Amino acid sequence: MPVKFPAWARGQVTSRSRGDSFRQRAKRYDTDMDLREIQHAIETLSSEQQIALLGWLAERDRRQWDSQIERDFSPDGAGMELLNQVKAQIRRGESVRMGNGQ
Repeated sequence: MPVKFPAWARGQVTSRSRGDSFRQRAKRYDTDMDLREIQHAIETLSSEQQIALLGWLAERDRRQWDSQIERDFSPDGAGMELLNQVKAQIRRGESVRMGNGQ
């Protein structure tokens, strides 16, 4: 479900003190905000916006995980040595297949 942001979040309202739009101010904050300020900003979001943010973070995390796995198990990836060791153990009969519930 798309989240409808208020006018100030779409950059359509200007700051009274500086005349800057929200987007102009947000551009400055994206590198200047510390974790505590980000947490506070999240707490000010509506429930719907927090749910949308959570969904976005979960999807971002999933994509990063998938990308890391692909890198690790590519031909020269960090995980290939381990995978090759496991395959060698299986060929030597040092590993047994696990059944259901084992």
